Amino acid sequence: ISLDSSGALWITNFTGLWKYLPEEKKFEKIVDAESIGPSFFTHLLVGSSGKIWLGTFGKGLKSYDPLKKELQSFGTNQNIPALAEEKDKDGKNELWIGDQFFIFDLLHQSFLRLTPPADFPKNLVVRNVYISRDNWLWLCTQKGLYFCNPSKPVLYHHIFSDDITSQQAALLEWNHKILVGGTGKDFLKSYDSLLKEKDNYSQNIKRDVSCLSLRYLAKDQLIVGMTDGIATINLDNHRINFNHLQFLTKDISSGNFITNLLEDDEHGLWIFPWRKGIWRSDSSRQNFKEVFKNFTSQKGIPKPLVIADAIEDKNKNLWFADLDEGIIY
Repeated sequence: ISLDSSGALWITNFTGLWKYLPEEKKFEKIVDAESIGPSFFTHLLVGSSGKIWLGTFGKGLKSYDPLKKELQSFGTNQNIPALAEEKDKDGKNELWIGDQFFIFDLLHQSFLRLTPPADFPKNLVVRNVYISRDNWLWLCTQKGLYFCNPSKPVLYHHIFSDDITSQQAALLEWNHKILVGGTGKDFLKSYDSLLKEKDNYSQNIKRDVSCLSLRYLAKDQLIVGMTDGIATINLDNHRINFNHLQFLTKDISSGNFITNLLEDDEHGLWIFPWRKGIWRSDSSRQNFKEVFKNFTSQKGIPKPLVIADAIEDKNKNLWFADLDEGIIY
């Protein structure tokens, strides 16, 4: 059932195509199902041009022009379970047919098979299609609901042959590329827009050392939080300088596990060792002092801070996200 711009209802059932005029409370049969052979209508859509588009079971696509009162056929044996109209990336209208990425080009009046995204499940049986107002395509299938925007670029997926880290991978955009932090031979690499590897900064990295966080110091210079201190990396010449922060390991060998860091407006560096509070150095990056150790206690024992992230606002206030205590300001 579908409503046209005049307020008339168009309806399909096993007997054919019907029109209902609400003001007159009158039904009128427009197309008899017997005229399309041993089949029936499966779906209808009032198109943007005013034509009525009809899906059939095994007899292709039909269109009915209410002004000319003409019925046209497209395709001879396609099963059309559902229809939806949308604009492509060039602004042209097309019909999506309830079959994976199968469309009807309204301008050229021809069927086209589009290439689905690489990871889109195969052999889905599409029961219905719907185009939302923001031009997203929704597919109702026997395996659930899938949606995508056909006018946007496809989603590229790069699958690593092995796990690149047992920690959380660090990401940062640089020079139209994506920097990805991992462990050992995958400590830091860059990938282009097609997710092809372009740069490898993992030389001279011990196999068990992981990149945990990436921050800019300058346009082409990074400071990195690691499982073994911090490092600065020049992205142009690949030069790496390490500071293993050994003073943090006097109580526990993994005390220099730096989950995240932040350079403030005065070029002071804040570092957040795992469960060892909040530390800051001046612009030299050498003289670190503990700023906060804890705020609360658990069973009478001070609970060490576990800072996951930090940011400085426009008023130079610092905000810290703690995994246990929430937001600290």
